[in-house]
Amino acid sequence: MDTPEKQLTPKQTAWAYLIAGIICLPISCFYLYWDTSGAPGAWSVVFGWVAVAMSLVALWRGITGLRRLK
Repeated sequence: MDTPEKQLTPKQTAWAYLIAGIICLPISCFYLYWDTSGAPGAWSVVFGWVAVAMSLVALWRGITGLRRLK
């Protein structure tokens, strides 16, 4: 017998994005600073910038999601 999957409400989704962005942005910025201070490879720098960009997108989606609810 199939059980229905639990779906997040739009408010829960917005909060999840906002919390993920708040947590990931400082961590990714620290990684980018730490990695560029001594690593010779360019791929790790690209990874750092991608992590920063994904954190900013999560913040943006969380903020706009909460603003849409009001």
